[in-house]
Amino acid sequence: MLTGGGDCPGLNAVIRAIVRKGEMVYGDEILGFMDAWEGVMTRVTMPLDVRSLRGMLPRGGTLLGTRRGSPFEHPEGLSLVKATFEEMGLDALIVVGGNGSLSVAHTLWEQLGLPIVGVPKTIDNDIEGTQVTFGFHTAVQIATDAIDRLHTTAESHDRVMVVEVMGRHAGFDTRVVMLGHVQRGGTPCAYDRVLSTRYGLAAIDAVHDHAWGEMVVFREQRIERAPMSTCMGRTRHLDMAMYTDVAEIFFG
Repeated sequence: MLTGGGDCPGLNAVIRAIVRKGEMVYGDEILGFMDAWEGVMTRVTMPLDVRSLRGMLPRGGTLLGTRRGSPFEHPEGLSLVKATFEEMGLDALIVVGGNGSLSVAHTLWEQLGLPIVGVPKTIDNDIEGTQVTFGFHTAVQIATDAIDRLHTTAESHDRVMVVEVMGRHAGFDTRVVMLGHVQRGGTPCAYDRVLSTRYGLAAIDAVHDHAWGEMVVFREQRIERAPMSTCMGRTRHLDMAMYTDVAEIFFG
C-alpha cells in the first residue's frame, strides 16, 4: 500500500486496520511503499505486520511517509510502476490518498489494468463519491479549539483576529493566525480513529474481492464502494444550505 498527498490524522489507523485484517483473516503478506508513488517507482518498501503496528492507532502522520507527485511526471514512470508490479509479484495495491492520488490510481488501473483499490483521504472532505473522509473531524476540532482560545485574548485587547485554516483554497491579506499544518498533525479524534479503521478493513476486503478500479466510500453511515473515476477532476462542495441556515440567524 501507499499513502499519497498531504498527511492527515488517521492514516496510521488505516494502515493498521488493513494490516490487521489482511494478516489475521486473509493471511496476507503486506508491504508499504515509502513516500507514495516514488516508493513504487524506486521499490523502496517496508514490511508491515501486526506486531510492528501496535500503538499506531492514536499516532498522527504516516509511518510510510507521503509526498505529492505521480508516475506521469517522470519519463519512465509508467514502465517503472508496471515493472514493480510484475517483478515484485504484487497481487494488489491499496492507494490511500486525495483527489490527485486517486486520479493517478484510476488512470493506472484504466490504462495498464493494474489491480488497485482506493481509500479516500483528505482534511478538506471534498472528494466526490463519499460523504466523509477521515481526518476531517479532527482538523475541524483543532480549528475550533484554536478559535476558542483566541476569543479570550481578542476580547482582552478589543481586537479583531482572523484565523486562517488549512484547506484547498485559503489565504487572506490581513494579519492572521495561521494554523496550517497544525490541523494535519497530531492525534486523530475518536471519530476519525473509528472511521479510518472502517476504511482500512473495507479496503482489504475490496482487494480480496478483486474490486480493481474502485475505492471505499462512506455513505449513509455505511462503508460502500464506488468507481475511482467518481472523483477524477471533481471537487465535492459544501452544502451551502448548512451554512446559510446558521448564517441567517447569527450573521444576518
